[in-house]
Amino acid sequence: RFDFMREILSDEMNAFIVLVDSTDPLSFPEAGDLIDEFTRLYQVPYLIVANKTDLKGTASLGEVRSGTRAQSHVTVMPCVATQKSSVRQVLLQMVELLKREQAKG
Repeated sequence: RFDFMREILSDEMNAFIVLVDSTDPLSFPEAGDLIDEFTRLYQVPYLIVANKTDLKGTASLGEVRSGTRAQSHVTVMPCVATQKSSVRQVLLQMVELLKREQAKG
């Protein structure tokens, strides 16, 4: 539903975060398709963030990795978007990823 925004959002993109609903494993392949599309077009770092990890019956981070077809070097991390500290951890991880990318030159 946000296809029209991809070009606008990706202009001068330095990194991206893919947020998946860890209670909806059927959506993981679609997230993987989005990741494939973006990584084919843009050589930037990214994180996969599994939201709602505080709920029962959610997919494990390994299941998220597998379902999105993420490579082993890609960070897959938990998040509870309603908790400020959890969102902060995601943003701090992105800052670290950008710092490492910048250090590469």
